[in-house]
Amino acid sequence: MSQDDVENYVMSHSDALARILFIYAKLNPGIRYVQGMNEILAVIYFVFWEHRHRGIIALDKLESDVFFCFSNLMAEIRN
Repeated sequence: MSQDDVENYVMSHSDALARILFIYAKLNPGIRYVQGMNEILAVIYFVFWEHRHRGIIALDKLESDVFFCFSNLMAEIRN
């Protein structure tokens, strides 16, 4: 794997995480970003990314599925 491949790989994942956090913040304006949200999201994303090889998670739906799970988890944490 070349250095460009590594950088593109990391950027695509970090871009997905940033998009999820951005949309979550836009849809939940009363909740401010709290330190650690990115760490919770990263674990969910990693689990989904690892399961895409097994056919459990469709790659084209991965980001939206991660967003859904993250949103539900954050709703549970708030309660």
